[in-house]
Amino acid sequence: MQSPIVTAILEEFLEYLATCADPNMVIGFELAPHTKAHTAQLLARDEHGELTEAEKIELDQALYLEGMLSLMRVKAMARHAHQLNVASRRAG
Repeated sequence: MQSPIVTAILEEFLEYLATCADPNMVIGFELAPHTKAHTAQLLARDEHGELTEAEKIELDQALYLEGMLSLMRVKAMARHAHQLNVASRRAG
């Protein structure tokens, strides 16, 4: 079973992807403020060695998924740049 933060990140991102395919939309995707705040709280508590084992797993999963989201943004940026390049060649 996944932790609540991991489930929240997956649900938010999949819902977002389901509503758009435009690279600009992927680039602009942001997690909900409460999700960001929860991850930040876990990070802060981790710095002080205050996390339970379950919270450490939750934080590791959240950071992994946030890394995946960053990778998706980079890929979307590359796709967008390619689209602009193709459009510019057609126009010129």
